Amino acid sequence: MPLLNVLLSPVPALEGPAAQRLCQSVASDLLAHTVDHLHKRADLTAIVVQLVPAQQWFIAGRPLPELGQPSAAVEIRVTDDTNTDAEKAAWLAAVQASLGHHLPGLHEVSYLQVQDLHPAAWGYGGRTQAARRARAQGL
Repeated sequence: MPLLNVLLSPVPALEGPAAQRLCQSVASDLLAHTVDHLHKRADLTAIVVQLVPAQQWFIAGRPLPELGQPSAAVEIRVTDDTNTDAEKAAWLAAVQASLGHHLPGLHEVSYLQVQDLHPAAWGYGGRTQAARRARAQGL
């Protein structure tokens, strides 16, 4: 039941249908990578994609339009100990390649993050992952 937060800052900026297509395409690819590499259920995966104006995104104190390159940041929250280091590395590589496809010239300073959260510290539908795990084990 991962949650992905995605920030994209294309250069030049996109609006309207082009912006919506970018967000939809990135979300679709991230869902596929999350299912394929982290073995998460698609029906329990939530993805929030936000476009950040390039003039509000800074690398080394310089706004992206001055650098002439887009950037991105993606964080995914998963339950601790549900994925191996190799699975996370494969996900990171696939997501980086996908972002580079969607944002040609992607700045190297684009960050991806896998957050492993303790099962008692998060959940959905008002129940923690620890409670779900215990119930599944008949405890």
